[in-house]
Amino acid sequence: MAEVVRYVDPDASGAGDGTSWTDAYTSLSAWESGEQTDLVTDGDWHHVYCRSSSGSADTTAVNIVGWTTGADNYILIEAADGDEAVKDGWDTSR
Repeated sequence: MAEVVRYVDPDASGAGDGTSWTDAYTSLSAWESGEQTDLVTDGDWHHVYCRSSSGSADTTAVNIVGWTTGADNYILIEAADGDEAVKDGWDTSR
């Protein structure tokens, strides 16, 4: 089983493919639509780190739908080290 690590930073200026902080997706919504997959078949789980390196807010709405997950194939979204995330409105249940 493989951990797929992706990055989200509204202030990133690179390729926008989520593979590094420089090339981070500029919204969680862009990550969701760019990475959506059947994690069970792929044998993966997604770990998404979010930050705002220059203070810009990610105000794009996101719906996480269409993914196939399982007990060992899941999505983990968290604030990057030292960053705070507003958690109002988050439903952390599966």
